[in-house]
Amino acid sequence: MYKITKGANRLERDLEISDKSGNQIAVFHVSITMREMETRVAKAYEQMSIAQAELKKNPGAVEAYGKAVIAFMGTIFGDDQTAELLKIYENDYTQMLLDIVPFIQDEIMPALKAMSETTKERMLSAVKQTRRPLFKR
Repeated sequence: MYKITKGANRLERDLEISDKSGNQIAVFHVSITMREMETRVAKAYEQMSIAQAELKKNPGAVEAYGKAVIAFMGTIFGDDQTAELLKIYENDYTQMLLDIVPFIQDEIMPALKAMSETTKERMLSAVKQTRRPLFKR
């Protein structure tokens, strides 16, 4: 039987935040599909990169950069979980970024890139198969 597992192209990761004593404060679940990555996440990442470049030129653009980072986090965690992160960090954006960005850079982005490469390979394989005749004459 040929089997298709719908939803296999979904990235699922959890981020646990603990206090200094090691007590769990919250767990945030990340669930991103390939389609979301290609649209929302890529666009938000691009906007964040543009804001970061502007910040390097103009140190006064820190507010715009902060908004772009929060918007990007919203595409990763969702708006509700991003709001909860802001609440946990008591709007201490610097500490939140120092803690959260490594998770995004080291866990989320490489996994999304790998997922993208796998999808690309599958699509190329499917195209190659369609070039072969279905029936031999």
